[in-house]
Amino acid sequence: MNSIIFHTILILMVPLKSSGYSIWPIHVTINEIIPRERNKHTVLSGLWFGYTEPDMTLFLQPFVDDAENLATTGIKWQSSNGKIISSKFVPLVAAVDSVARPMLQNTTQYNGMFGCAMCKHPGKQAKRGNGTAHIYPLQNYSDRTDEETVQHMRQAVRDGKVIMGVKGPSVLINLPYFNIVSGFSHEYMHSVLLGVTRQMTYLFLTSVGTDFSIGSPRRLNLVNSRLSGLTPTSEITRCPRSLKGVKYWKASEWRTWLLFYCIPCLRDIIPARNLQHLLLLSKAIFILLKAQITYQEINKAHEFLIEFVGKMEILYGPEECKFNVHLLTHLAMSVKNWGPLLAHSAFGFESANGRLAKLIKGTQYILKQITRRFLLSKALPCFSKHVQFNPSCQELYEKLTDLILPRVSAAAEIDKGFVMLGRPSISKLSAEEAAALLDCNVNPAPDEIAVYKRMIYQKCLLHSTQYTRATKRNNTIIMADNTYYKILKLATYKTQREKQCVLFVKPLNIQQNRIFGQHSQLQLVVEGSGLFAIKIQNVQQKCIYIYAQMETTVMFAHFQICMNETKL
Repeated sequence: MNSIIFHTILILMVPLKSSGYSIWPIHVTINEIIPRERNKHTVLSGLWFGYTEPDMTLFLQPFVDDAENLATTGIKWQSSNGKIISSKFVPLVAAVDSVARPMLQNTTQYNGMFGCAMCKHPGKQAKRGNGTAHIYPLQNYSDRTDEETVQHMRQAVRDGKVIMGVKGPSVLINLPYFNIVSGFSHEYMHSVLLGVTRQMTYLFLTSVGTDFSIGSPRRLNLVNSRLSGLTPTSEITRCPRSLKGVKYWKASEWRTWLLFYCIPCLRDIIPARNLQHLLLLSKAIFILLKAQITYQEINKAHEFLIEFVGKMEILYGPEECKFNVHLLTHLAMSVKNWGPLLAHSAFGFESANGRLAKLIKGTQYILKQITRRFLLSKALPCFSKHVQFNPSCQELYEKLTDLILPRVSAAAEIDKGFVMLGRPSISKLSAEEAAALLDCNVNPAPDEIAVYKRMIYQKCLLHSTQYTRATKRNNTIIMADNTYYKILKLATYKTQREKQCVLFVKPLNIQQNRIFGQHSQLQLVVEGSGLFAIKIQNVQQKCIYIYAQMETTVMFAHFQICMNETKL
């Protein structure tokens, strides 16, 4: 009997509020599943429906009991070859926002004394506008530990008062192997994107009379013109929107603004010191989002974040040192504990919440609607594998899956390798193209090639500059052999064994720039000369190309999306 131990389960609880009631789900995913499949198979393991917030002990106790049984006894299942396997599942990390976290830990809220779940920073009250705010200036305080926190829970019950922010026991301390302190990751979607990034942008927009304000019509129009001219890759699902509608931006839009757009769009508009300060946050989050990351990179990102938090009070005043800013000091440790930020973010769980909301079709029996349709969505794929439909039933099944199950694009099903899209045009090689093929070890050069305008390579869409229909997207920039290139032509040719793909490209040369410095995901580039050929297997990553409409330079940002598991 084989046993799979220490399967990690991620938990998220977010209320869905409508018409006075709220729905609090517990979503569970298995960490060992690759990310693109993990989010498709989110398990709904608990659901609270009511007009008030749930009693966490009552709500979580059944989950804790089942989780304890799964961690100690496990389940038995039969593999495809008929072998009986016993698997155990251990919940180790909970990905929740700063509102749900204290409810689960039974501690004070983030805006109260000792509101940080990771350290003993007490915070302090500061004047903000006509009122006050609880702030967290950059200071060194010792970290909390699991043993000490459990002792504080006991003491809080014994003394009948809050101890270091701990109100009493949490039902989650009964989870096997779960650490009540480090078991809660700092979920960056809420704390960084919807928190610090939005806070910084609102500062620029609303701080009238300061040298870093972009709220004047001239500055705002200049930023918006730069935004409207950006052409991101297809992996970035939302096109850039004007800052005039910034209050409607989604978390994914805040992510692309922080990582790629804000520095090119704000350059020469806000002072260099403020731009460099914002760049510290952009560089750090870019590093911590990498699919493969070293301890040295995590430590460098931590240095950036500490410098960012330290300069926050100097540049913008102590009232801006909010709780989300303080959480940045713990972000690197969360990555060391649980992996890159994308591994324990709330994006997949928010999608699951959206799917739950779509299951509601009427105003009555809300809970029954959700449970019945959710179970149906899980049963349909299994049912279809074991039952042969007649034509009428097949049509009904397809309609049901269209209504209940999320659509999966054909491109997402393409596995390793490349797929050419559209009809090719057959052409002879020019002398320059033949020379380029010889330089990339294609010898002898083929007599003719099939030229395409689009292709998919390892689930990434690539375009050549000949494809002119994509006016809002730019999928022509790649990195190969640690050099940036623009794709001019996509071509295939046949050998005795198989079809090969080659890219005819123009190099993009990096320009030295003092603004970005080291470890930045942003580079200034200009187009080089000459024609080169690159085999598709040598492509390292697909890149974002940002023309910032400034002087004669081109702004260029890159990130790894070839073989990346998620969309932006």
